[in-house]
Amino acid sequence: MFKPIYKSNSLILGNPDSPVGVVTLWTLRKKVAERLDANDYAAIGQLYSPTQGVDYLVRNLLANPSIQYVVLTGHDLSGSGQALRAFFEKGFDAGKTSLGAPCWRIRCDLESFVDPEIDQGALDRLREHVRLVVCEDQSELPGIVAELGAQRPRPYAEPAVFEKREPEARTAVGENAVYVVRGQTVAETWIQLLQVIWSFGRVSQTHYDSRQKEILDLVSIVSSEDPDNLFVPDYLPCTAEQLERYFPTVLTAEMPSGNGKGQGEIRYTYGQRLRSYFGVDQIEDVTAKLVRERDSRSAAASLWDPTRDHRIGGSPCLNHLWFRIVEDRLNLTAVIRSNDMYKAWTENAFALRRLQQVVRQSVEAAAGDRVGLGELIIVSESAHIYDDDWDATEHVLARNYPELAARIRERRDPRGNFVIEVEPDGLRVERISGSGEHVKHYYGKTAAAIVRQVTHDLAVSQVEHALYLGGELQKAEIAYRLQGQFRYVQDRALETRSEEALKG
Repeated sequence: MFKPIYKSNSLILGNPDSPVGVVTLWTLRKKVAERLDANDYAAIGQLYSPTQGVDYLVRNLLANPSIQYVVLTGHDLSGSGQALRAFFEKGFDAGKTSLGAPCWRIRCDLESFVDPEIDQGALDRLREHVRLVVCEDQSELPGIVAELGAQRPRPYAEPAVFEKREPEARTAVGENAVYVVRGQTVAETWIQLLQVIWSFGRVSQTHYDSRQKEILDLVSIVSSEDPDNLFVPDYLPCTAEQLERYFPTVLTAEMPSGNGKGQGEIRYTYGQRLRSYFGVDQIEDVTAKLVRERDSRSAAASLWDPTRDHRIGGSPCLNHLWFRIVEDRLNLTAVIRSNDMYKAWTENAFALRRLQQVVRQSVEAAAGDRVGLGELIIVSESAHIYDDDWDATEHVLARNYPELAARIRERRDPRGNFVIEVEPDGLRVERISGSGEHVKHYYGKTAAAIVRQVTHDLAVSQVEHALYLGGELQKAEIAYRLQGQFRYVQDRALETRSEEALKG
């Protein structure tokens, strides 16, 4: 009798005595269930991930040896179907993930694995006794499932439950909402996003039988990613090849159709919502708006359908796009209501950058004037990392964040720099823009007096810069108070007058 151990809320349950499980990949399980007799199958579920998704499926199968047929159907957007076929057809080896964690690696071109706490013998028995049936033509699916469901083979083994180690996550004290992360590329922005969520995200339950670390309204800004030469390092959860397959779902109205035999049971794509769903091509309209009115603040596109998205599940995560030309550069702001920051954010960001480039080129060609590529701003309203990915997040951060943080510390504060001098009547601090132009002078007899003025002007944007400024101002105050004993030179240790004389 079938009883799911994991992700029961993500399954459609049928006849617990049936030996058939149906995997629909990215095709909506509800659409597939509508074609089938519930007496013929034990459960229907989708399979999004070639890593954690396959692991959970394997665990449920091992805990339910009455399931001896897995029918695989649906549209494979992430390679999860390819990974599942490779597990049954080619097997697995002891190895490590790309992050160095032990695992059973599936013999597949994709990154695909099963957690190592599952016994090798159990995996071998599963592959030996469970038959994977691939159904590419969904018109044949009801007949296949009915034929297999009519059989009642004895369970091939005793149920085997392998406890999945619950990842632990710490939460630091911080703001309840709104953090801002800036990076030059998608990759370095992503690393910083993970660090912020890992440090300050609140742990909560989800309706997927899992936990998450979540921050509300996390703002990310990508300044310099070249959409024609994307930087896709190997530590990202996507590859350049996967991105090229994903981009058409955002850039075009085309709906994935698989082999044309029913595999395209997907409710929407972002591109379809943008270009045809509402009866207009919103990207063309945005372009035309910016050509007519270069300074327009209403070049916006919406993906949310208020007539159905509150009532029907599976509504789009990307909800709103806003294009704005400022100083002859096209900026794009995207609002994503629910954002899986480990698995999905990078794909979202790369695709949005490509879309930003498409609009920029179209505006430039139609207007006949140069339009540069500005910043990509993403507002992730629910920015979360699922507990499935907590271990991977720690590995990614341990390997990449220290070096990135060191690089970021060397970058100039976009709000300017400060030149500090000690004068006979107090401290004199000049604020200078990034281009070297004078902005303002601050005067005071104490470090605290200068800090209050700088804070009032919001003149510092980086924590590192603020800490540096505070330290330098404190040294300058000491030198001012003890002018006969110490000499202040910015970025150097305080020198006594006697040390200065000896050097002279």
